[in-house]
Amino acid sequence: MNTAPRREPSVDAADSGVQSPHATHAAFRIGSLLEEKHCKWRLARVDRKRQNMRLIGPGFVHVDAGGNQRLGHFDVAVSRGNHEGGDPALIPHVGWSSLREQLAHRNPKFSKPLAILEQQKSGSEMAMLSEAIERTFAGLAEANKAQRTPADISRLCVGLKCGGSDGFSGISANPAIGHTSDLLVALGARTLLSEFPELCGVEQNLIDRAVSSDVAGRFIHLMREYEKRAHAVKATFAFNPSPGNIRDGLLTDAMKSAGAAKKGGTAPVSSVLDYPEYSTQAGLTLQCTPGNDVECVTAQVGAGASVVLFTTGLGTPTGNPIAPVVKLSTNTQLSQRMPDIIDFDAGPIVAGGASIEKIGEQILDLVLQVASGEVRTKAEVNNQEDFIPWKRGVSL
Repeated sequence: MNTAPRREPSVDAADSGVQSPHATHAAFRIGSLLEEKHCKWRLARVDRKRQNMRLIGPGFVHVDAGGNQRLGHFDVAVSRGNHEGGDPALIPHVGWSSLREQLAHRNPKFSKPLAILEQQKSGSEMAMLSEAIERTFAGLAEANKAQRTPADISRLCVGLKCGGSDGFSGISANPAIGHTSDLLVALGARTLLSEFPELCGVEQNLIDRAVSSDVAGRFIHLMREYEKRAHAVKATFAFNPSPGNIRDGLLTDAMKSAGAAKKGGTAPVSSVLDYPEYSTQAGLTLQCTPGNDVECVTAQVGAGASVVLFTTGLGTPTGNPIAPVVKLSTNTQLSQRMPDIIDFDAGPIVAGGASIEKIGEQILDLVLQVASGEVRTKAEVNNQEDFIPWKRGVSL
């Protein structure tokens, strides 16, 4: 465990008018090859096959009385309603009369079909559930009438996640999807780097890349608030490396954070989101979430991620009911040992058979195939549909 004091990050390098030298965007050097491919790629806005699989997952979001403790659940429901791949929303609830007002406050432009059922006005629980099921089927029937339409790559939002990391994560799969992120940002898309407990120790690098002092300041504020909540229950970010991480080479939080931050590539940090805000700013966004796999992926998709890139060195079967989760192995042995959950092998980087840049471009090709419905991820095939909203408690 690393308990050595670390230097406090500073916003001095992040001026509101001029980017720091570290903010230079290497992905602008994309060349004619990517420009040519740009004309060929298509993003699927609606996937009928995936909609047919989502009868229960996003169709029912339970929100009951309990004030702020339940606010995160509703916020995630609203964010998923914003999602380009989301179905019509149905929210059964008990005793929360301000749901529509809360929805209008969070998204004044919300236009998708919405049904809110209040148990006190339904006569009985069975009557409410029957109406909920009926409206859900009706909503799915309407959703399945949607057809695929071409969309520019700039409409993509890609979550960047790691879980079950090993000693190879920071030198293979993580920097590879970091290069993918740089390419997406250069093409006008959005990417989300989350897991704030795993950015402990690399704050200054991210601050130096912020496009303004306001962006840098918000990142520092959210990191400090998160740390305070951890300290209040006698925890610390240094507790983050799991026994599996340590066994496979990630001995301290500093080592784990240095590798985890590689997922963000070299792009400038264009914005910072608190949970559960929705992503609207093009470029690389830092999103405040736990490191917990399911909580983080749920938050990323709730913030608008249409595809999630999930690197793993030990093997993690996480999926999501709204957006496809692409699993990338950090080493070839894992992809051979667990082919039922791994979609892409970044191991050739470790073996010297391919560069980070080459693997990153191949991952971008895969992202576009998945987003267009041409390839289904292993998590989709296995019906791995995990969903856990973060309750804002201490989760590292």
